[in-house]
Amino acid sequence: MPKPLSEDLRVRKEEAVEAGRTIRAVGEQFEETPSSVSTTRGAGGGLEA
Repeated sequence: MPKPLSEDLRVRKEEAVEAGRTIRAVGEQFEETPSSVSTTRGAGGGLEA
C-alpha cells in the first residue's frame, strides 16, 4: 500500500491546480501520474475540510 501524502504536498498540488495548471502538468511537477493528482483532489485531499 502506498504511503499517505503529507498535508503540505496535498496543499501544494491543490494550489497548483487552482492556479490554472493542468492535472497532467501538476503530475509532472510532483513526479506523479495525472490519475494520482485527480484522485487526491477527489478523495478529500482538497483544502476544504
